[in-house]
Amino acid sequence: MNFYSLKLKLWDDSEIDRKSESPRVYPQANGGKIFNARGFLGINGKIHMTDYVDETPVFDYFYLYNLSSQREDDWILLDAYAFAGQNYPLIRGFLISEKFRQVLLSCKIADPSRFYKSKLMYKGEKIDYYIFHLAQDEWMNFHSHESAFYFDDKRIDVLIDSNASLKNLISDAKNQQKDLSMNLVLKDYADIFFFSQFNYVVSEMLKQKMESEGLKGISFTYLENVNFQFKFSA
Repeated sequence: MNFYSLKLKLWDDSEIDRKSESPRVYPQANGGKIFNARGFLGINGKIHMTDYVDETPVFDYFYLYNLSSQREDDWILLDAYAFAGQNYPLIRGFLISEKFRQVLLSCKIADPSRFYKSKLMYKGEKIDYYIFHLAQDEWMNFHSHESAFYFDDKRIDVLIDSNASLKNLISDAKNQQKDLSMNLVLKDYADIFFFSQFNYVVSEMLKQKMESEGLKGISFTYLENVNFQFKFSA
């Protein structure tokens, strides 16, 4: 089964910024105007990496912000935004539309995950959006002793059990000019999950659904030479 790295787009090649004469940068979601974020969002918030909350208020509201010019910039409505500025969650996730949420709910999401109701201000109107939070610790789901790694198709004796060790292996392959391939064994199947060095990983099925729904603001890169195996299928 093919898997892809999902990333949020940073700019629009079809739109040229008049000042810089370069592709126009996408805005990000700033929570600086959320009045009820205290205790939930930010560096000391309850919603943080693998820590999640079951009951939250509606976070009202995010606004669109240009990080380069440091000003509000609601020039485009996307289905997914990265976070910037103040009062945003330090998580693996992003701010998504209802349309994006429905696509995700139709597939298997890595557990635990949460959708926190929010509002996004766009052109003077508050729209229903969600903080999508992937709270899984990927290394708790990873079977290091059953996974295999190869330099130029020759298996190497290495134990990968952390983000640092995987990052070092990728760096070693690059420095030695070796083709690195890997067979990664995970416990539970998911159509979307986070994995160190590959960011958000999505299945072929979920990628096709996202594309057919025309979700805006995302891109995909095929994970070549990376094979995922699951102990327990969907």
